Parts: sequence; structure tokens; C-alpha cells
Amino acid sequence: MALVYAIDVTLFGGFAQFNVTWLLNVTGEAMAPAWYLLFSAVVSLTALLAWREQAPLADD
Repeated sequence: MALVYAIDVTLFGGFAQFNVTWLLNVTGEAMAPAWYLLFSAVVSLTALLAWREQAPLADD
């Protein structure tokens, strides 16, 4: 789980400045950073809802 977290932080956090600058240049829209954050939040919420915590097995 730590590896998945580290990869996500690298992709969405580490490259955030690059991605936002690229989006601003490509779209020319001032709301591009907000759309980037919204997309990141939707991805995170989707992963959270897909995660099912399993109850520990009872000892016999």
C-alpha cells in the first residue's frame, strides 16, 4: 500500500506544478487548476469507495 501511495503522490503531487502550467497553456482557461484538483479528488474518492476493508478472520 505504501508503494501505491508513493506513486500517487509522485504523479499527482510532484508533477502538479507541471500539469497545471501545461493545462493553462493548452486550454488558456484560468479555471484549469480547479479542474485538475477536481479530477484528483474524483480519482481519490473513487479509490476510497472501491476499497473494502475486510474483517479479520475469527479464531476457531
